[in-house]
Amino acid sequence: MTGTSLVPSVSSEWIKFRSVRSTVYTLLTTFVLCVGFGAIATFATRSRWGQEGFVDKLTFDPTRTSLAGFTFAEIAIGVIGVLIVSSEYSSGSIRTTLAATPRRINVALAKAIVLFVTTIVVAELCSVISFLVGQAILSGNASIPTASLSQSDPLRAVLLGGFSLALLALLAMGITLMIRHTAGSITTYVGILLILFIVVALLPTSWNVHIFKFLPEVLSESMRSATSQGSQFHTFTPWVSTAILACYAIAALIGGVFMLVRRDA
Repeated sequence: MTGTSLVPSVSSEWIKFRSVRSTVYTLLTTFVLCVGFGAIATFATRSRWGQEGFVDKLTFDPTRTSLAGFTFAEIAIGVIGVLIVSSEYSSGSIRTTLAATPRRINVALAKAIVLFVTTIVVAELCSVISFLVGQAILSGNASIPTASLSQSDPLRAVLLGGFSLALLALLAMGITLMIRHTAGSITTYVGILLILFIVVALLPTSWNVHIFKFLPEVLSESMRSATSQGSQFHTFTPWVSTAILACYAIAALIGGVFMLVRRDA
């Protein structure tokens, strides 16, 4: 597989990606959820700051608070990862795509490149704007600590926060390459992201305390946190969390490519 042979596939996938209205709308939804809910959460924190306990104030992370909208944006970004694959299967156009590009691994790789580049640009934009809006809201109360992008930990949290959304989009894409159906893929993705979290929470504390830190939702929270203080979970360091989430995405894509190559369209 050469870079030259991949260029037409990437160009074709980009045209298809931006021509599907649902993907554009979902990207806008991701932005609104990320910035909007982040602002709401930050404003709520500012409003009740006087009632917070000493420990809560001591472990307060203004960066994580500003990026609280990511919890909702993770669902929307997963839908984008699903649609880049399932929209072709639902319309039947996947047969045309595979006929034009017989080497199926090129098709999957081109889709992954387009998805990753698009989502990371949007996600980083969401992350930076959410952070700036959140810090502007918090600065309205002089007693609340704020953060700045000139500080290394907040900057790392903001950048990794955007990266986490792009990785989750790839995870959703890998799932869809295996399942093919929109509803089933979204259900599986949400199940891994949220339902699995609830199931683990029901386990005995001696068990779930060791499992939580491996869950995608907790990994992404660790990535967008400037400090581990104040988190309700025992987490890995942000860089280890990034590596684990990347492994999940890569594993899903490898499984998806394997199924794409082995099965008929």
